[in-house]
Amino acid sequence: MAILDPVHQGNNQKSITLLVSGFTGLQYRLEGSNTLHPDDWTDQLSGNDTIDFTLPSDAPYPLTFTQSAASHRFYRVKEIVPETD
Repeated sequence: MAILDPVHQGNNQKSITLLVSGFTGLQYRLEGSNTLHPDDWTDQLSGNDTIDFTLPSDAPYPLTFTQSAASHRFYRVKEIVPETD
């Protein structure tokens, strides 16, 4: 995963774009943490919405979301394992 320079949008907001690579067709979730502590990771990022996505191709996928400009966070992409009965 690579991160592009954040774009400041005013109102204490910034637009962040991550270039995500992985396996085509699998579903992923973006998570964030302020401390990297195992219990600090959350999937509530953009306006308290969860950001789930499926990679459409092998090329790096641009994932863009808005975050508080004052926020300094770590990000990770986690594969979502489908539930089985």
